[in-house]
Amino acid sequence: MYLPHNSRPSINSGLRNLQFPQISRIISRTSLFIKSFGGQARGISIFTLLRILGVAIVCASFLIYFSNQNQQQASRINALEKAVSLKPSDFNKRLRLALSYEEEFKKTSNLQNLEKALEEAKVAQQLDPQNLNAQRLILRLNKENSAEIKKEIQQVATIVKNRPDYQAAWLKLAALYEKLGDEKNAHDARNRAKLLNQNF
Repeated sequence: MYLPHNSRPSINSGLRNLQFPQISRIISRTSLFIKSFGGQARGISIFTLLRILGVAIVCASFLIYFSNQNQQQASRINALEKAVSLKPSDFNKRLRLALSYEEEFKKTSNLQNLEKALEEAKVAQQLDPQNLNAQRLILRLNKENSAEIKKEIQQVATIVKNRPDYQAAWLKLAALYEKLGDEKNAHDARNRAKLLNQNF
């Protein structure tokens, strides 16, 4: 049965029934683009345009999902930090905070989160020296930390190779070697920094 143009259901009218307000705004803009684009390229089928709309929906859904996950993780870490500050001798809270920092490190590759995780795990171990979970966590974090530090050492070593007059890079290299417990290379790097500035 033929419907008059004004009585035909539009894409936007269907979108208003969606229960995802964040996604619907993106879809609404996409549908406006499709109408505009369709008017300029009549050779493209409606199915192709609908596929474009479908891809936009999926992409928007993933973006919103990961954004919500990051916000939830940040809120979880903030809540645990507050709980630890209120009761610093609570082993379980310390261990959960360490695990949350480790999870955040895996998502962001931010070495600072890994160092925070290791610090909290060590405090947890001091609170319960016989706890195997804390011991295993420290071993895992130390391994991850060493791997990340070695990567950073390679990067800084490349910098000082190309810029041997870069004092700050030599100092950074010395600090990284110290974290690995390599006192000899740390001492050598620090001496190179001193040669560049006798007043250091």
